Amino acid sequence: MKTFLNSKHDHLFKHNVDNHIKNIIVYSNHDKWSINQNYNNLNIEEHNIWKKLYNSVFSIACNNSIKIFKDGISLLADNLKNFSSVIPDLNQVSQLIKLETGWQIKIVAGFVDEVIFFELLANKYFPSSDIIRLSSRFCNKYKNTEVRNELSYTPEPDIFHEIFGHAPFLLNKDYCHLLEHIGKLGCDIINSDDLTDNLKSHNLKRLQNFVWWTLEFGLINSNNDLGFDIYGAGILSSYNEIENIINNKDKVISYNFEEIIMTRFDYSDLQDRYYIVDSFETLVNDFNRYRKLFFYRG
Repeated sequence: MKTFLNSKHDHLFKHNVDNHIKNIIVYSNHDKWSINQNYNNLNIEEHNIWKKLYNSVFSIACNNSIKIFKDGISLLADNLKNFSSVIPDLNQVSQLIKLETGWQIKIVAGFVDEVIFFELLANKYFPSSDIIRLSSRFCNKYKNTEVRNELSYTPEPDIFHEIFGHAPFLLNKDYCHLLEHIGKLGCDIINSDDLTDNLKSHNLKRLQNFVWWTLEFGLINSNNDLGFDIYGAGILSSYNEIENIINNKDKVISYNFEEIIMTRFDYSDLQDRYYIVDSFETLVNDFNRYRKLFFYRG
């Protein structure tokens, strides 16, 4: 099922972006998507890119994030040797997370499709690439292809985005509980006997929108000077994305559940809007309350 293709229900979406995946390689069950990290083969170039990324974003991310992220990044730093200066061994990251929440890291070849993604979440696995932006491996993967590949941003989720951005949250049981339910809902949509392929694709896009505008690029109300804390992993792992919010508060929009699930997005650039929710509890309660909205039948 390819949700990046147009369907006859796409006209229902707001901010409907064409070709939002663009030139990113997407892996399906027909591909060799599950891989090993081969940690000993990592080179100095890759470790130095990790270190540069970490040093550029750590302070601004921690200063503007919710407590779950701060606690998680501290736990990773305390338990993984040289976490700030070398790419971590993903098996060690996975072992640490499993001890805390029962979740594990699944090493993947890159951007996996929605079938793989939701099945992994439903079974308490979170996908992480073993590749890092700007490295020779990343450049060779997208040789002669127009894909942004910058220190502060890449549309393909690399190991820095997944481990610095997402892994801290995987150490929190409440967060993981929501992730598991998102995965199970995605599988329910995919395996539904009551939905046509067109409707499955449309409803999966609704679920993707929810994940994108919340767990990837969401904000939570706060009493600080900015008026919000960041909980979106896509923001926290990108210096430019954080700066984009801080310097453009007019892009911050009040959260509305029905609006976010009907608003499409663009993987290939900085975001043009960020939704702010009252609390994480509100997000969880709304997800459970409005589950039927992910089973649109035309």
